[in-house]
Amino acid sequence: MKFSWLLMVFSAITDTLMTLYNIHYYGIEIEGNPLIKYAMECTNPLAGILLFKIIGIVAITYVVFLTGEYYDVGYGRRIKSEFFYYFTSIVWFYGTFSHIVLIFIN
Repeated sequence: MKFSWLLMVFSAITDTLMTLYNIHYYGIEIEGNPLIKYAMECTNPLAGILLFKIIGIVAITYVVFLTGEYYDVGYGRRIKSEFFYYFTSIVWFYGTFSHIVLIFIN
């Protein structure tokens, strides 16, 4: 369980760094999430991104803590709760890799 949580945090860090790198070159318009974009416009890019990453990490950790070892998905089927960590990692790594592709295209 600790590995999956660390993987989620690492993916959040890499996505944040790559987003900040591309914002430096292309501007805030490069961010695809309108809520994060609005937070960056109201504060600054780093604060806007970190606000949502920290909320995301805390929320996912809280959900896993509440569900215990397994999560009931219905119809008598259960999944391991750490699936939430892995799913979040996949989403954030997708953001990282899309930023890397953007760097190499331009």
